[in-house]
Amino acid sequence: MKEGQHIVYASNNSNTWNIGTVLYNERSLPSEITFNAVFRYITYVLYADQGQPSELELCEIGISGCPPTHYGTFCNTSCPKNCHGPCDLKSGLCTFGCSNGWSSVDCKQACQPGSYGKNCLEKCSTNCVTSPCNHVTG
Repeated sequence: MKEGQHIVYASNNSNTWNIGTVLYNERSLPSEITFNAVFRYITYVLYADQGQPSELELCEIGISGCPPTHYGTFCNTSCPKNCHGPCDLKSGLCTFGCSNGWSSVDCKQACQPGSYGKNCLEKCSTNCVTSPCNHVTG
């Protein structure tokens, strides 16, 4: 294996790959690397040590996953409807948190009366015409 710095970037824009999320950054590259991330583009960069030509042989890349609305071994279970983004591919938990107005690991619990918004951290105004305020918008 070539000596040098091996970096794997994940990004959602092919023009800004170098400021994407760094998934791997080491001096050696194993024969298999597994990532648990949601992204559109993957970029591999080798900064070879002086005097060595850079060369990459990509034998196989396996990309697996479910549509962002499903999870499970066969992608046949729906994610909770109030997830903010896709859910975890194995457990179905809301990896990126809940949509505004919802809480708990599966985002099935509405905010308690008197609170609303992201993570239910906002407090309703005391001037609302109807009480309690809307748990999503306040």
